[in-house]
Amino acid sequence: KSTRAISTIDGYKNIRRNRFRYFMDVSVSDIDFQQMIDDEIASGASSKTVHNAWGLCASALKLAGIDFDTPALPRMSRAERNWLDYNQVQIFVAAIEGKPCELGALLALHSLRRSEIFGLRPSDYDKKNEIIHIRGAMVSTIQSGWVRPELNKNDTSRRDIPIIIPKLKVLLDAVDMKTEYIIGDRQKNLYREINAVCRENDLPEVGLHGLRHSFASLAYHLGWKKLSTQQIGGWKNSKILDSIYTHNADLENDIDIMRDYFRV
Repeated sequence: KSTRAISTIDGYKNIRRNRFRYFMDVSVSDIDFQQMIDDEIASGASSKTVHNAWGLCASALKLAGIDFDTPALPRMSRAERNWLDYNQVQIFVAAIEGKPCELGALLALHSLRRSEIFGLRPSDYDKKNEIIHIRGAMVSTIQSGWVRPELNKNDTSRRDIPIIIPKLKVLLDAVDMKTEYIIGDRQKNLYREINAVCRENDLPEVGLHGLRHSFASLAYHLGWKKLSTQQIGGWKNSKILDSIYTHNADLENDIDIMRDYFRV
């Protein structure tokens, strides 16, 4: 199974275990689905969590051939920007120097996903050519703990990433080549450590995934073409990049450029 499939299935199990708990022993014909949704909202579940939980429930009902009226779901709020901007990246990089999270954070700033960071092996680092080969990932599952499925050869996640930040090379060069994983599951608190640094420096708490998006934001500001960013980051489509690039669009500057054009 792919990393995505394992994570998805694990997410479904998590929904089954934690959502709609008071309705699990109730006959489907007696369930008030609107009340079921309202109870989840009242419990403090986020809009996204409720939408995901209902999506799984609705799919199961359809598969069983059970008719139902779709309940009113909470409105999905637009997610706030979850990445560091051009100036914040430099503040963050300086702030993590020497901290336990530094290696993982710099890997994320090179566009690596959380699962790819934990699954990175010393043999995936080409020291001579200063390239990181993404060939596998490691995910945490409820039943099996940490597992490392190999990436499909045709998966866009299977890619080569040149080292861009000099300090990352220094840290990778110091890794014991005899260890199984560069980071593995030894730093499960990377997310918390990164956010702690963000709080201490008055930066948005972006976690690992937000640092991956910060790579795309920085690429935009440095004038990278979207295709280059997509290739290095392993994004299968440009939907996420479109949102990041659009958010970073400097409308005022673009207007000035066009005004200068017509002044000629």
